[in-house]
Amino acid sequence: MSNRKNVLVSGASSGIGKATAIRFANEGWDVCLTARREKELMAVKESLPPGNHLVCPGDYSDPAVAQAIRDVIQSKWGKLDVLVNCAGVFLAAHAIDAPLEKWRKPFDLMVNGAVYLTRMAVPLMTGGGRIIRV
Repeated sequence: MSNRKNVLVSGASSGIGKATAIRFANEGWDVCLTARREKELMAVKESLPPGNHLVCPGDYSDPAVAQAIRDVIQSKWGKLDVLVNCAGVFLAAHAIDAPLEKWRKPFDLMVNGAVYLTRMAVPLMTGGGRIIRV
């Protein structure tokens, strides 16, 4: 295990999440990149300075995906110092006419997903970890 600090950034494949992951890596942190798009996550990882960076693709509105991310972090790092909940999506759906599952998908990802990741992260944080919601 390294003395470097570890951060998990959701929504790390683009936008603010990607910029946040790059900033942490440039400041010497090991970064766990997570989002739904694996190809984009791999490209972000390749752009980071050297480190023990992780890629954990998946839809973390599914509790099993959040648990899988936890298992990878536990086995590779042993701890987590910071969680940045930064995932965001825009999925247009008519509130009345669209199927309810389609209309709820953004909420499930951005709200439930953030809750699942936070519940997963807290036990990995020893010594005063931080949770950031962007």
